[in-house]
Amino acid sequence: MGFRTRAASLPRPFPWEWAACLCIVGIGAALRFYALGRVPYGIYHDEAFYGLDAMSVLRGAHPIFFSANNGREPLYIYLLSLSVAAFGRTPFGLRFASAVIGTLTIPATYLLGRALFNRRVGLLAMAVCAVTFWPVALSRVSFRAGALPLFLGLAVALGWLGVQRRKLPLAILGGVAYGLAFNTYTAARVTPLAFAVFVVIAVWFCRTPAPVLPRSGGAGGERQENRLINSAISALSAVNIEWREVIAFLISTILVVAPLGVYALAHRAQVFAREGQVSILETERGGSLVASLAKHAALAAGMFGGRGDTIARHNLPGRPVFDAWTFLFFVAGLGWLAVHSRKRPSAAFVLVWLAVAIAPTVLAEDTPHFLRSIAMLPVLWLVPALGFEALWVWRPARWTAALVGALLCLSAVVTARDYFGRYANDPVTGYYFESAATGLAGEINSRPDFAARIDDRLWDNFASLRFLVPNRNGSGSADRVQLAVWPYEANAIKAAVAALPPGSLISAHRGALARGDLEATPFSLYTIYLAEPASPSSVVAEFGGVLALRSARLSSDHGVVRVQLQWQLAAAPVEVDYHVYVHVLSDGALSAQADGEPLKGLYHFSWLRPGDVLDDVYELPAGDGVVVGLYGPDGAPLGEALTLK
Repeated sequence: MGFRTRAASLPRPFPWEWAACLCIVGIGAALRFYALGRVPYGIYHDEAFYGLDAMSVLRGAHPIFFSANNGREPLYIYLLSLSVAAFGRTPFGLRFASAVIGTLTIPATYLLGRALFNRRVGLLAMAVCAVTFWPVALSRVSFRAGALPLFLGLAVALGWLGVQRRKLPLAILGGVAYGLAFNTYTAARVTPLAFAVFVVIAVWFCRTPAPVLPRSGGAGGERQENRLINSAISALSAVNIEWREVIAFLISTILVVAPLGVYALAHRAQVFAREGQVSILETERGGSLVASLAKHAALAAGMFGGRGDTIARHNLPGRPVFDAWTFLFFVAGLGWLAVHSRKRPSAAFVLVWLAVAIAPTVLAEDTPHFLRSIAMLPVLWLVPALGFEALWVWRPARWTAALVGALLCLSAVVTARDYFGRYANDPVTGYYFESAATGLAGEINSRPDFAARIDDRLWDNFASLRFLVPNRNGSGSADRVQLAVWPYEANAIKAAVAALPPGSLISAHRGALARGDLEATPFSLYTIYLAEPASPSSVVAEFGGVLALRSARLSSDHGVVRVQLQWQLAAAPVEVDYHVYVHVLSDGALSAQADGEPLKGLYHFSWLRPGDVLDDVYELPAGDGVVVGLYGPDGAPLGEALTLK
């Protein structure tokens, strides 16, 4: 059987259809822009590198390929530079471009569905795109992969319409969009195979059978070759493609891709390094390749309704692409495509595209991986849309439209719950987005009148700090300093604290928790020491003539007593690391206590310099009174304890 060259189409759109489009885009935009600067909290280092590259563009750099961090195609970074220029070096500025691109992908999906099938499929597909968790999550992080679905959708839709309607400008625009797609993300590199396979299949189904001739040399062999050539030409003619538009599509694609292509040929190791790093040929070397492929293919197939991507930067770990009811229509849509694939070019094209586009995640580690399979979008959303369409054709009634609308609304509600509830509030999400480093940047920026000193280990390892903190040295203040240190190297901390301005009032607190991708236990990422001029004050009490308490303040609120102690040397520096104890008494008996070195163990008395003051704060359940004292490492008390009322 031959392919039919045109898909059925609905009548021209009525005002309600445009209203439906606007409503769907509005819902999709709301899911993508709501609390964009706060959710997800944190900036992953890949996002931060994009931001740093965008800053370099704003400073005048215009590379064809950005080589840092395994290399990145340029288009998204140039778009991102506009966002950062408009909204600054902030999480919102970093993610605004991605949210805009994700929102534009919704109407592009409508255009794709309309071009390949009909307007109703376009509407249903754009609705699925608007409310499904995967594209929503992708639109809210600054990954260049998020730009690929937009340009692929435009390329296929415009190219298809250009060829089908013999519109040369549309074919050229489609080729331009396809060329731009190669400038977004590496997964685009597999898509030419989808076009090639589709053409081969089309020619195969439309071929004119050639007579079988006996093999012989001489004139007989020449006649056989001529017949085969004529048969191939007849097959190509039977496909009924306007080759002028196809050639225009190809030429415009090549012209747009050419600068990056020339660069890639000259820098193969740089441009193609990432594929080799994650290939199962490297990561599962030594095992059975057939077994590995079978395992990865099964995992990839299960991502649609079983177990999805487990990496929290891409997905609520394990959540499948579709919720249960949409998955049923996805299966129905696959069935419809299989049945009609021999008669409908668009049906065959969708199946071929999905089969090819899923290959990158099948052939790489961490299957299923949503970013590596991103080339399936937005074609993927056509499949459940065709399932919904099949229901409508089977039962064209108002209740059918109401049921489909209700299911899509339910998907929107579930996506909002899963993203802004389960996903946003899961500590694992924060760990994967390196939220502790973002918290540190927020602390640094919140004290513009303090000079900033940030440990090299933190500054060098977290690109988010370099993006979010515009000036590592802060205000340059001579007497107000905020010091951020890596809290697991005592000698380095001691040296950094010793370099704080003399005569400072020093306080400290631990930073937020962090956890690496391969680590099981979270840890405090940093410690902040604040130093500001210490004002003169009289001494409240001395302990053994060694340490003095120059201030002791109590305040109580909602059953909690806040004890603020300010320590200084009574005479010469000490070499003993004394401990502080704070006991809360109720009816004369001990009811609560804190015990340890000052500043919650973040400072040692042996570090204390003449003129410095420690601002040591404790919060405990309230009682009738508070007793404060000191003792040495051997447990011997230092002087007399002090009772506070």
